[in-house]
Amino acid sequence: MATRSYPFKQQKNFVLAAIYIGQTGSVQWHTLYQNRNEPKVRYKTEVFDFNEPIGRIKFALRLYNFYFTIEGESNANSEIATYIYQVYSHMPKLKSFYAGRGTKRDATDSGEGNARPRTRPRGDDPTELEAHGYIVEPDRIETEDGIFESLRKLPSNLLTVFRPSDPDAMLVAKKIRKESNELEILRLIHLIQPQSEHIITLLDSFHGQSSSWVILPKIMNNVADWLWYDLKPFSPHFSPVCWGLIEGLAYLHNHHIAHRDIKPENLLVDDKFCLKIIDFDVAVQVRDDDEEVDDHCGTEGWVAPEIEMRLPTYSPIKADRWSCGAVILYILGRLRQTNTTLEVIAKKLKVDTPGKRPSLVEWPKWSQPAPVVRVGVVMKRGWSQSLGQ
Repeated sequence: MATRSYPFKQQKNFVLAAIYIGQTGSVQWHTLYQNRNEPKVRYKTEVFDFNEPIGRIKFALRLYNFYFTIEGESNANSEIATYIYQVYSHMPKLKSFYAGRGTKRDATDSGEGNARPRTRPRGDDPTELEAHGYIVEPDRIETEDGIFESLRKLPSNLLTVFRPSDPDAMLVAKKIRKESNELEILRLIHLIQPQSEHIITLLDSFHGQSSSWVILPKIMNNVADWLWYDLKPFSPHFSPVCWGLIEGLAYLHNHHIAHRDIKPENLLVDDKFCLKIIDFDVAVQVRDDDEEVDDHCGTEGWVAPEIEMRLPTYSPIKADRWSCGAVILYILGRLRQTNTTLEVIAKKLKVDTPGKRPSLVEWPKWSQPAPVVRVGVVMKRGWSQSLGQ
């Protein structure tokens, strides 16, 4: 729409934006601004359609340009991701935002049956996945306005895929490292009945010519992102998220599986704030809690002291307990929340001496039972189902 201007007695230097996102995907952007040397205040309204890829692209670019104008280049690149993430997290049906890159080109169609122009990913991975019935959703698209790359890219070993029969159901194809036991671990977990809702679901798996693949549900938000970008929506749900971590790890340990890389980035949260443990790249199966291993793995800051000190051997199950306690205390500290039961559990798990860390499987034997809480209309009791704060 055209920019309108109004006389203003005093010269200011400001810009003010108001963004309204409707439930149908229509977005109105109202901007009020005045240049320092101009006596008029200008007003502009723009409309974006989040139901169309180009509408999401233009909105993301507009948002970036707005923040760049205010803060400059040094802050724009890092801070704009926060704002885009906040908008994205409230629009779960959207697939991606894009930021412009490269030179302007004419729109093309890949012929894959989707109206959105696509740029096919490089390498043999797409062909390998297509042979097993999966189409790769590229992380960049081409439109008449240029080439656009996703602002929220997956790691290089992950690809977003879908089945031609259900193109709206986005999945994740993970390429397994040759040295990893992840495929075997996920298949083992998949066979265990009943399954845990707090472990990522293995939907499919197969061996390709270059490597093995697993197909998993695509859940974009992890605990680290929530705690870094968007505390307010996450805060009311921190208790079930923490209990989900305890229950999920207890489930693994009960079946003698150690994860060995528990950290906020490896804990997904779905749209119902149900926690899912992911990334079994370094997981191992052991005989019991006391079996020790000699390879050191994990992420700095989230590994137990015995791993950090590089002791010759250590129990991976007991190391998982320490990481569990560390994550719970981090969540509570980041949110500045108080939960006596969770604090007691976390501090007992996060002791330096591995042998003094209590078993998550035997939680009721070393701590008071969690209070009875109401979840919906069902009354549930017990540590593994208690979601109360």
